Amino acid sequence: MKIGLLATTTALVLAIPFAGHAHAAGYGQGMQHNPVPARNAHVGTSLQSRLFTSPAFVQVGQQVTISVVAPFPSNVRVSFSSFHHSFSGTALYRASSRTYVVNVRLLVRAHGTERAQVVASVTPRATGRTYQLFGQFLIRGEAMASNGIPQGNGGDADSDNNGAPSDGDGNR
Repeated sequence: MKIGLLATTTALVLAIPFAGHAHAAGYGQGMQHNPVPARNAHVGTSLQSRLFTSPAFVQVGQQVTISVVAPFPSNVRVSFSSFHHSFSGTALYRASSRTYVVNVRLLVRAHGTERAQVVASVTPRATGRTYQLFGQFLIRGEAMASNGIPQGNGGDADSDNNGAPSDGDGNR
């Protein structure tokens, strides 16, 4: 009977740290939760860390938010890369949500949909041991016609090859 009680107590203790952070980081509110376990991690700290991306599908020109739930204080370095986009920088601690956050606006580029791989390197100041969290999100690029003119703004409606929807000269 004591063994069953110990297992129940341990499961409850492990679940409690996630409860406050999950809601604070927006889990369950349209953010993508990446349940990929941390590699090369100190077991006690990696179990308490999570990586979130929002939105999970980003249009070029819009902003992606990457949030990391990690022990405080820590140094959190976030990077992502895809074929047409990349970023590397330090996430700032946001006390109101108890997360480390970085917001990145994606440059407008003409390409198809591509996957961005995210890596967050977390170094708790208490231990100095760095571990990594992994995630991903999708990027939808601006459409491009076969003539190389971006079509996201309506295309080249009057065929003068300037890419504008129409310049009002009546040449359609």
